[in-house]
Amino acid sequence: MRVKMVRQRVVAATAACVMTGAGISAGSSVPAAAVGRVAPAKPTPAPRKTAPAPRKPAPVPRKPTPAPRKPAPRKPAPVPSIALAVTATPSNIIIPLARTALVTGVVKGTRAARPVQLQLSYGRQWLTRQWLTARGASSDRKGGYKLTIPSGKRGTFTYRVYAPAVGKVAQTASMPFSVSVGEGNPRSYELFAPAGRWNPCQVIGYRVNTQGAPAGALNDAKIAIANVARTTGLRYAYRGTTSVIPGAGDTFLSPYPKDTQLVIAWVKPGTSKHLTKGSDYVGYGGWLSLGEPTRFGSKSYYPITQGFVVVDRTRKMRSGFGLGDPKGLSGTWGQLVMHELGHTVGLTHVMDKQQLMYPFLQYRAAAWGLGDLGGLYNLGARLGCFPASALPKIGLPSQYAGMLPPLVPQLANLATMTTHIQREIIKTPQQVWAGDH
Repeated sequence: MRVKMVRQRVVAATAACVMTGAGISAGSSVPAAAVGRVAPAKPTPAPRKTAPAPRKPAPVPRKPTPAPRKPAPRKPAPVPSIALAVTATPSNIIIPLARTALVTGVVKGTRAARPVQLQLSYGRQWLTRQWLTARGASSDRKGGYKLTIPSGKRGTFTYRVYAPAVGKVAQTASMPFSVSVGEGNPRSYELFAPAGRWNPCQVIGYRVNTQGAPAGALNDAKIAIANVARTTGLRYAYRGTTSVIPGAGDTFLSPYPKDTQLVIAWVKPGTSKHLTKGSDYVGYGGWLSLGEPTRFGSKSYYPITQGFVVVDRTRKMRSGFGLGDPKGLSGTWGQLVMHELGHTVGLTHVMDKQQLMYPFLQYRAAAWGLGDLGGLYNLGARLGCFPASALPKIGLPSQYAGMLPPLVPQLANLATMTTHIQREIIKTPQQVWAGDH
């Protein structure tokens, strides 16, 4: 009930207000003049502008922490250059074993005695050892000196004479020089007829076929090449391995890659025409020439175009250049490869057991004899380069030229082998074949 009465009052008040038309509530006293006019409405105050709430600054994105920089690799300290102000002349470049040999020269620009040392090349280092130079060795006041070259070990060695720094005087050295120490007769060597030699003005690129080869074969080949290079002065460059087998296929000599002039291959007998099945030979070396002969001194030589070495991989021998196996096949793989490489530069067999070009493997360390050294030296860079007119101007023919003698095991019959030696010369345009069996 109470609720209804309140609603009626609200309705009546609303009706009275509508009837007056002035929006004034009923029961109020209004002057007559005001009746019929509408009182102006008070302006609604503009809403106050409230200051906007301060915005939180947007978070500034953090820069990622840079990864710590790797320190730049330190450059190796530069090797101080050494002025070549020392002359050095060996009394002999081919020295008999245990014979005295000297190197003499002058340390330039000195006015007082100065220490001098003989240094040995070992890899990329120059070694100074007490057994190389006598204690207290020095030059005279004018710089002259005289040193003894060691000759107690067979092989080819590279030396230089070194004058260390003294006070404010800088160190200095000579140009390197090589000497070879060996045994036997220095004239005990033979060349092929016709003779051939490499052009020392060219780099001889060589590859090695090690498929089925014994462990250490590649290293043996590289060391054997170095032994030839040091003695001859020829320049060799290793081009990598290859699958080429010299003498395989229809042609007597398989084509080589363009950058290769020599291939050393371990092969199975019968896969190369140079090494047939059932043969007593354990290796074979050779060369061919397509150029014109050129006279050097008293002898004419053909420029070698290609060389090859094939060895029997089925044989059981020790690797390296030592004595070998006293109970099995004499010699080592190193000795065999050195012998065959002697053929590739123009040497043939000699019946001198002190030479590595003796046609039998021997129970001895692999080192050149004095005769080998003399032949290699005379076939090397000493004679100079071939003229351009003598070098071949066409590609390789399909027929092989330049077959060289093989190496046989110690167990073979020397008399039987000697009776089969043949020498023949076949000359056709741009091709020479010299064979010795």
